Amino acid sequence: MADAIAVLSAGSSSIKFSLLVIRSAELELDLHGQIEGIYTIPHFIAKKHDGVTVAENLAASVVVSCLQQPRQKLGKARSI
Repeated sequence: MADAIAVLSAGSSSIKFSLLVIRSAELELDLHGQIEGIYTIPHFIAKKHDGVTVAENLAASVVVSCLQQPRQKLGKARSI
């Protein structure tokens, strides 16, 4: 198994990611993608280095529900 580096970039409404694999002492992009529209209409996509889509719309609903739970609890706490 090759060594790899995962890179995450979190914005206000999206999370972008890349997976870089170390091959022959050089970093090569293996996988990249994003979850966008986190608090609106979520969209998840992951692509290989050549642009071929390997996953789409699979985990976005799970991630969004996990992120919204603390937000909903905070909203309830504010309304008290």
